[in-house]
Order: sequence, then C-alpha cells, then structure tokens
Amino acid sequence: MSDWTKEDYNSVKLIGRAGRDFETRFTQGGVAISSGSIATGGGEKKDGSKWPTEWFDLKAFRKDGDVGDDLANVKTGDTVVVKSGKLTQEQWKDKEIGKPRSKVVVIVNEMEIVKKKMPDSDDLPF
Repeated sequence: MSDWTKEDYNSVKLIGRAGRDFETRFTQGGVAISSGSIATGGGEKKDGSKWPTEWFDLKAFRKDGDVGDDLANVKTGDTVVVKSGKLTQEQWKDKEIGKPRSKVVVIVNEMEIVKKKMPDSDDLPF
C-alpha cells in the first residue's frame, strides 16, 4: 500500500539556472504573474561529449510576500531551486497560423533562489 496523497500525483522538483531575467506581467484584474525559463543538464561528460540541456518554463502567481515575489527577482545566471511545483498544460490558438498550440509549464509553489556569485574585487583582472 502506498503512502501517496492526492498532491503527490502532480508534483515537480527542479534545480536549474535562469537563461534570462524573469518577467512580471499583470492581468486586467491586477494579478501579477512572474515567469521565465531555467536550464537543467548541460556540461561536458568525461568522454568529451555533452549532456543535453533541457529548458523548463516556470510561472508563479504573485501575492504580497508570496512565491511570486521571489520568482520576480530571478536574474540571468541565478540558480532556481523549485522545492514544490506542479505541471500544467497551457493551450492557445496561434494568431498567425490559426492552429491550436500548447506547452507544459511548471507552476511554482515553493522555491529558493541562489544568486549568481559576483566576483570579489581580488578576482577582477584590473
């Protein structure tokens, strides 16, 4: 018998680096939505070949002091640790070709940001 709960059936944990600064947009109703993408994998294997890089879109709905506030502060190169999230599939109609489109997005519930380390003055080349 499993100890799984309903929340375990759609649960995601990820660690990756931001490829660009995250953005915050507002709905007409005033809800702030912070979003961006992180890369996982990458780097070189012992045999000289490369690990594939995989990109994941993240999104958080922002309320004062909520996880969306943190996600809005993600900058290029920061490491994002998604401690708790769930997958959702966004669907829309492509405006140019009129066909239905979709993509999987991670809705972030709990996260941590590890800021990109800035070099110390002793590390600078001048």
